[in-house]
Amino acid sequence: MVIKIVLGIIFLWILLGIVIPFIIFPNYLFKPKIKTTKKIKQVANKLKDKNPQKTLKKIYNFIIKNHYGISKSAKNKIFYLGRLFKNDVEENLENKIYLFCHAQNLMLNTLLINTKQFEEKDIKVKWFIDYTLIIHQYLLVSMGNKKVKLDPFYRIYKVLS
Repeated sequence: MVIKIVLGIIFLWILLGIVIPFIIFPNYLFKPKIKTTKKIKQVANKLKDKNPQKTLKKIYNFIIKNHYGISKSAKNKIFYLGRLFKNDVEENLENKIYLFCHAQNLMLNTLLINTKQFEEKDIKVKWFIDYTLIIHQYLLVSMGNKKVKLDPFYRIYKVLS
């Protein structure tokens, strides 16, 4: 009986933490259409620099300043489950709130493309199962001969090459 309960919990964890998010959230199984609105273009142009690497850093800093992921006040994701489906970039631009990794990456991706300095082919979405056994994603951005790993949720900005 105990084994059935444990196996049931493991199955439920895998279903809710990996399978369902993989199927329904942006940037995993399906690629969302990049939104281009007046508001998004304004923010992207405000953060744009002549140097694409500086643009990348400005947009990354904008997201980590306005949308928190892992932090002292967001350790318990269960309280933020209602925000799993907050994927509207324009709406999220205006609010300083907790956003899950897929929403932060969608915003980062959208702003980068709206600067016209980056194209969709320059931005790759990567994912893995994190230490909480929940699927997690980050972005790998190519800029000429350099690649930058961006994970605003975990506050990672790392030039790889």
